[in-house]
Formats: sequence, structure tokens, C-alpha cells
Amino acid sequence: MPQVDRPGSVRLPSAVTAQLSVIAVVSLAGASVRWVLLPLFGGLSGEVATLADIALLSSISAPLLWWLVIRPFRAASRQYAVQFEQMLENAPDGVIGVDSEGRIAFVNKHASTLFGYSTGELLGQSVELLVPERFAAAHAGHRQHYQKAPHSRRMGANLRLTGRRRDGTEFPVDIALGAVPNGSVPLTLAFVRDNSDQRSVWDELRAAKSQIERELGERQLFREMTELIQTARTRDEVRLVLSLHLERLFPAMDGAVFLFSPSRDVVETLVSWGSGAITDDQFSVDECWALRLGRPYGMSGARDTIPCQHVSGNIGAYLCIPMLADAETLGVFHVRATAERDEGEPRDHQIAGRLTEDQRQRALMVTERLSLALANLRLRETLRNQSIRDPLTGVFNRRYMEESLAREINRATRHHSPVSVVMLDLDDFKRLNDAFGHDVGDEVLCTFARFLATHVRAEDIVCRYGGEEFALILPGATPEVAASRADGLRRECTSLTVDNHLGGFVSTTFSAGVAAFPVDGSRVDELLKAADGAVYRAKSEGRDRVVTARAVATENPAV
Repeated sequence: MPQVDRPGSVRLPSAVTAQLSVIAVVSLAGASVRWVLLPLFGGLSGEVATLADIALLSSISAPLLWWLVIRPFRAASRQYAVQFEQMLENAPDGVIGVDSEGRIAFVNKHASTLFGYSTGELLGQSVELLVPERFAAAHAGHRQHYQKAPHSRRMGANLRLTGRRRDGTEFPVDIALGAVPNGSVPLTLAFVRDNSDQRSVWDELRAAKSQIERELGERQLFREMTELIQTARTRDEVRLVLSLHLERLFPAMDGAVFLFSPSRDVVETLVSWGSGAITDDQFSVDECWALRLGRPYGMSGARDTIPCQHVSGNIGAYLCIPMLADAETLGVFHVRATAERDEGEPRDHQIAGRLTEDQRQRALMVTERLSLALANLRLRETLRNQSIRDPLTGVFNRRYMEESLAREINRATRHHSPVSVVMLDLDDFKRLNDAFGHDVGDEVLCTFARFLATHVRAEDIVCRYGGEEFALILPGATPEVAASRADGLRRECTSLTVDNHLGGFVSTTFSAGVAAFPVDGSRVDELLKAADGAVYRAKSEGRDRVVTARAVATENPAV
């Protein structure tokens, strides 16, 4: 660019002017044209650029500086402020500006609509006006803490926030926070979003999660109960398992499990749970429609069906399910809803409580598994009884007696206590058998076995040792106590009579031998041999008497 020689112009070397832009301005002072050089800083060092700026500004008069710099800057600032305000006004979320005193300095139309106020009603008001009263004091403290050190907080920061509308209703909100310059104190901007739909979705998700966790817990509980009842060895163990699990599987409900008695004319309670509304320990088969029909029966809606007779009191919705296994009915599973009266229904059409479909399906599933477990238990009990019970008399057999005696000897050794064995042999049984036949002889054996079973303690063990010989195991009994109890049984036995099928009755007596651990032996075979020797002595002395092994050993030390 050519150099210009004009008054007031600045002459720069050609090397410098190559890096400058030139504009022509009119100086208001003197109306002369000046060439103002504006440096392009890309090619100059920092020091040169600064000196050039100072030289340029010193060559520009004050009015020209106003028109060239200050006025355009203020105009641009006002334009940017208007654009920023329009952006906030048209934001998709509610926007509220809060000053350092907690007063609302700005609010857009979306926020006004969201809270049910007009813009004029909100400006100048405390922002706590939009917060539920129970949270207002805490909100003011949190706001002051934030304004001391403002920072950005994103929307949805895992906070459960609540807004309050003009009509007093509350609604969940998400709030993002930020700060913009406003003189010496920044203005806090809150971007508010109605979170009702999202909160509802989260609530539904939480409810679904809780439902899934509850169902998984119930399945685990059901699986645990099934495993335990399938491995239970006695009804008492089944009763214990059911009492611990059924109330948890059917909370806030009453129920019971009834099993057929040996006579099969009534069902008896195995276990019950709930508030105690089920008070009948047993009822006849004819009192339950489910047992009569062979299928589930109950009441779940209006009282338009006939209730079972065994359901008494304020009849609630209930369900009876027959327990079937191997084409045989074992009992009935009964469950009923907790009684709750619905005042909106006529009293004569009222059913207290309701059974849900989930509860019905759970009851059916539990009944199915329980039926199979009880059938297996009964089969195991049958097989076990066949292996340890005498088939004729029903008392324990010799095998079980020997196992039990070994177990009692071990227990007595640990506790330093005695245990006695009493061997009982019916007198002249062969003569009775020959005179009246085996049927009468078998009846005598059964009668005597029942007599022993009903005249001993619960912990005592009655066994048929073989033929007409029986054995008693008396844990904790000394030889003297055992002999005394055996003699009492001998005296009472004289009153036993059995029909001889010839128009008369026969009676019997027995001879007994008593041996005790540890004085007469420390092993099973030693005790049985000692007791058997005492029985032989009682027989040889005239029968119908009790002899102790100690007495035999005293009289005959070689034995």
C-alpha cells in the first residue's frame, strides 16, 4: 500500500504497514481525514501490539472513541442481554432467577404456569413461596449455603424435591442450578422441571422391583419348605416345618392343614396359623364340601355359595383344597382371608376379606407339594414300621430293641446314669396255645403287648423279643426300681382275660428277669444274657415272679 503524506497521519516503514489494515475516519476536530492504522496482531510481537494500541488510542479524540468503541459495545451488550433473556423466556423448563436475598428477580412464563402464578405475582417474592411449608426453613438454609459458593448442579441429581403451587397442591420437581454475573453478586438461576411423570415411572419401577423381590423371597421360602418336608422323617418334623413357613407364605391370613385320622371318618389338625380364628381341632368329612366333591371349594365373592360347616364365626373368603396323592385323599388344606367387614355391602351378602388370585395359586401350589411330601412320609413310615415293628402285636421287634439298648447304654455312659432291661416270659403259653389254638394264643400276645404299652412311661421301650417273650428297656431305672415296676406289672397282669372262643376266658401270668447297666454288664449281649438267666431262675422257682440278675449272681458266683 502506498505511503500517504497528509496532516496528522502516521508514517510507518513499509515492513510494518504490510501487517496493518487501514481505515479512513473523519476527525470531528478540524474536519480533516486521518488514516487510522489497526494492527493485525498475528504478525506483531506482544510489546509492539501494545505500543500500537496506545498510539492509536492517543490519536483518536474522545468523541470519536465514543462512537467507535463505547457506543457499539453498549449496544452489543444490550442486544446480548435481550437475546439471553429471550432464550430464558423460551426455555422448555421453568426458569427462576433469585437474588442474594432470596427474592425472585426473574421468572419465565413456563415457571409461572408451572406454579400457577402470574409473572407479576412472583417478582420480588421470596423463592420459599414455591416450596412446601414443611421444607421452607431448610430450603432457605440450603439456598444461602449455595449462594456463598455457587456451582453448577445438573438436572436429576438423585434428589427428591417438591414444589408447591398457588392452590397449595404439591408436585415432584427436578431442579438444575447455575449462577450468572449480576454486578458484584451473582444471580442464581434455577431451571425447574415437573417430574410427576418421571417420578411416577420411578415409583412404578420401585414397586415392580419390590414385587419381584417379594416373589423371589416367596419362591425361596417355598423351595426351602419343600426341601425340608420332603426330608422330614416324622409328622412332628413336618408340623414344625409348616408352622415356621406357612405363616410367612400366607401373611395376614388364617389357615390350617387337616389330615385324616386312622379311622378316616374325621380329619384332625396337623398345624394351624394366623389369628386363632380356626379353633376346631377336627371335623367330619361331611362338614367340608371340598372333601365331599374331591376338588377345591370356597367363597371369594358375594355370599352366593353354601359355606362349609366347619367354617364358623364371621365367615370370610376362604378356600379348601383336598390333599390328593396316589389317587387317595390325605386331608384338606384350608386358608381364609382375615375378616374385614365391607360396610357398603348388605350384611346378608357380605364376605369378610378377599382372596387374591395370587393367594389362590400359592395355596394350590403349596397343597400339591405338601400332598406329595406327606404321601412319601407315610410310605417311609410304613416301611420303617415294617422293619422295626412286630407285625402281630405292633410293639417294637427284637432288632429295634437291640439297637435301642445300645443307644441307651451309650447315653447312660455319657451321663453316668443307669439303664435297666426287664425280660418277661408268659407262663405256660405253649399249653394255652395247644389247648385253645393259635388264634387265642395270638390274641393273648396282642392283649399282653397292649397292656405293657399302656403301663410304661413315654421314654420306656416295649419290644417282643421272640415267641411269648417280651422285653422292656427302662432308661434311668436302677435294678431295684426296675424290679419294683416289673412286680407291679405282674400283679396287674392277673386281671387280664381273653375270650377262648369256647364260651369262657383265659388269663395268663409271666415270669420276669431284671438286669441293669452297669452292675450286670456293659454291653448289650451281657445285659440280655443276665436278664435271660434271671428269667430262667424265675421259671425254675415256680413262675409268676420277678428275679434280678444280681440275686442270681450272688447265689451262684460262677454264673
